[in-house]
Amino acid sequence: MTEQEKLEFDKIMEKDFPLDISWTEVIKRQERYKNHKFYEDIVLKCTNDLIDSFTIGYFYYGENPFQYEKGSPIDLCLKNIEKLSKSHVFYWAFYHYVKHEYDACIKMLRKRFAEYRENDSPITEMDFLFDCLIPYKDAPKSVWDCMVSEMKKTNAESGVLDYCVTVAKYYETKDINEQIDLLGKLSQTHPELISPKEWLGLCYFQVNMWNNVIACLEAVDSASLLLQIDIYFNLAWAHGKVKEYKEESEYYQKVLEIDEDMPFALNNYGYSLYKQKRYQAAQDVFFKCVEQKKDMPCAVNNYVKCLLALGKYKDAKEFIQSTDLKVSKAIKEQVKKKDCINLSAKPKVEEVVDDTLDSESECQTKIKSNAKLEQFSNEKLLEDELTARIENGTPVFGLNLKVYRRKGEYGRQYIIPIGRLDLLCEDDAGNLYIIELKKDSGYDDAYVQTAAYLDWFAKSEKFKGKKCYGIICLNNPTKELIDRVHKDERMKVYEYQIAYTER
Repeated sequence: MTEQEKLEFDKIMEKDFPLDISWTEVIKRQERYKNHKFYEDIVLKCTNDLIDSFTIGYFYYGENPFQYEKGSPIDLCLKNIEKLSKSHVFYWAFYHYVKHEYDACIKMLRKRFAEYRENDSPITEMDFLFDCLIPYKDAPKSVWDCMVSEMKKTNAESGVLDYCVTVAKYYETKDINEQIDLLGKLSQTHPELISPKEWLGLCYFQVNMWNNVIACLEAVDSASLLLQIDIYFNLAWAHGKVKEYKEESEYYQKVLEIDEDMPFALNNYGYSLYKQKRYQAAQDVFFKCVEQKKDMPCAVNNYVKCLLALGKYKDAKEFIQSTDLKVSKAIKEQVKKKDCINLSAKPKVEEVVDDTLDSESECQTKIKSNAKLEQFSNEKLLEDELTARIENGTPVFGLNLKVYRRKGEYGRQYIIPIGRLDLLCEDDAGNLYIIELKKDSGYDDAYVQTAAYLDWFAKSEKFKGKKCYGIICLNNPTKELIDRVHKDERMKVYEYQIAYTER
């Protein structure tokens, strides 16, 4: 297509295929151009947009993603592909995949990889995302085995082959911790890849490791499985979970700047202001929700909460009496107990019981330094326990530590080129502490592993001038490990036990 033809094509798409018409109307209008020189280009563009509409997003489809009801987007997409010649192998591969015709899909995928080899152009991370990962999320093993096999025969940019192999293994397991481990190792070996960081962040989201979510999503850019608005929404949510309400509200504002109608973004923004005790600003936001009947029923309850927090008891009573919107019974009871007045100043003591705030679960186990009792069933539980203590400001190992954190970085499961640290912490003086956690003594390489990490930090330009120490924490350490650590002034070893105290 020449430059002039491209301008002509773009003009047709802008005029006859605006974004605000239905997919059914798109297909109908497309047929007006059946005898036009751009007909196939129009069909391709519409088909591509249809595929994007139900594939771009998270890294799994969930149950029964492709619905074949007449006139549904997937139905329209398949009918459009049937209008294309078999030379459009990408579209036909997807066609057979959706119809569960996997042998035919694999045949077309091989032709697609052959096109890359014929063009002698390396497969980039973005090529892999949009040709393989995004359309074939959650594909069966035979499809991913084919892609791995073909990728090995095809020129690809750094890390793309390993990315393909990792994805194939990812979909073979349903264990989230194994999936996190796979993506963590990929990011460790290929830090130049961007989208795995986002994917890893979404995995951390599933296991409520909110600071890791923040670090991963802060590190991503345009090479994304998600739209920018979704990255902002997830960052807002994660900041809220770690009670960083200022950052939470800032990210919700960014969401609303892109799309003011995104579900629950406005309510969540108002609720973030509420948690910051910015009650008047929060009331204004919730009033907008109520006016537009948006984000119900949360926004209605939150609006009344703001009125109570501001001492506007009369306004709260009048609103409940006049509105046809549902207000929770508990909040109605709170309002009923108030005098029918508006206070001249907001109450000195917060009177609204905020039952929607997430409360941090209290750790019931205790790390002791006395007699041996029990051990954790896996390292993650020990890691959860220790991280919770550090984040709550509790001294550990006789030190006041905080988990290392910079924009796009968080010290839990911290990745460096030679491995993944359990915890990277720092003290008030800026000294670094590598903490390696093992559930028991069955790890002969604990010293070697920690020593290698310390050596790497000593040579790292990024951490130049920083003092770095190692801490190994495990149950029932061997005498050999204790002796080796005692000979290395950079390291200490601690034994943990779990105590259960009857009250």
